[in-house]
Amino acid sequence: MKILVTGASGFVGRCLCENLTNRGHLVTASVRSSETPPIENISSSIVVGDLGPYTDWRKALRNQEAVIHLAARTHVMSETASNPEAEYLHVNVESTKRLIHQMSEQNVSRFIFMSSVKVNGEQTTIQPYSESQPSQPEDAYGRTKHQTELLISNSSDLKSTIIRSPLVYGPGVKGNFLKLIQLSELGLPLPIGIIKNKRSLIFLENLIDAVIQSLENSAAIGQTYLVSDNADISTPELFRAVGNALNKTTRLIPCPVFLLRLAGVLFGKSGTIKRLVGSLQVDCNKIHKELGWKPPFSLQQGLDKTVIWYQNQSKQ
Repeated sequence: MKILVTGASGFVGRCLCENLTNRGHLVTASVRSSETPPIENISSSIVVGDLGPYTDWRKALRNQEAVIHLAARTHVMSETASNPEAEYLHVNVESTKRLIHQMSEQNVSRFIFMSSVKVNGEQTTIQPYSESQPSQPEDAYGRTKHQTELLISNSSDLKSTIIRSPLVYGPGVKGNFLKLIQLSELGLPLPIGIIKNKRSLIFLENLIDAVIQSLENSAAIGQTYLVSDNADISTPELFRAVGNALNKTTRLIPCPVFLLRLAGVLFGKSGTIKRLVGSLQVDCNKIHKELGWKPPFSLQQGLDKTVIWYQNQSKQ
């Protein structure tokens, strides 16, 4: 199949291109700049420029049979935009609206959209999130992912599948997960010993496998799927698992959660503490039942592969 991958130069995109090519697909990558580092395992690369309502996707779409849409303004930890909501809307919603319009012009209908669990919300309490629950996004990123999902669902020409992912980790990971590995390597005592939460994660290659199976299985058309490693883990358990992979001793100190929350308020890190102590679980039963998909790698296998990559990078 001839497939256009947007956001192909990113953390997920590069791995996806490699796996698609290994499955026999012909991959075209859309990139924002001619200065983007080369992407291996693709048949061509097309520069589309910055994303927004006037992005011209026509050249990239020529002769394609499907589009996997990863490109987006992702969750920004240190926001600098004066109007973040407008920036997210401009990039995530308006550029996708333009893409869908030009797909229709060129008779390209198969569409896989990478969404986020943030469409469901930020935290679970009684039960995991499922696809049937009402969407309750709490930040600009989640809201614009939700708006894009509605746009896609209302586009009658599309044969679409929406995939909502929790935190993705794997070789090449950045952000908070990379900081977690670095902190684990230091072996410092951490005040998280009695946190009793549960969080869903997904290893990069598990996510790629779910995307490809959704692309290749016609039963996925018109569906939305939540995906994960199907092995929820608490924050202390995660630090211990990463420590084990690093062959480092993990020292966790019992500290009341209310003190952690207070510290978050005092130091302006409430959001970080909320993620650290809160639960966010997803129910993957729908994709298991409808597509027969199961994550090919276990949580520990994913962590081991991520840590091996990290250690190799540290040696360079």
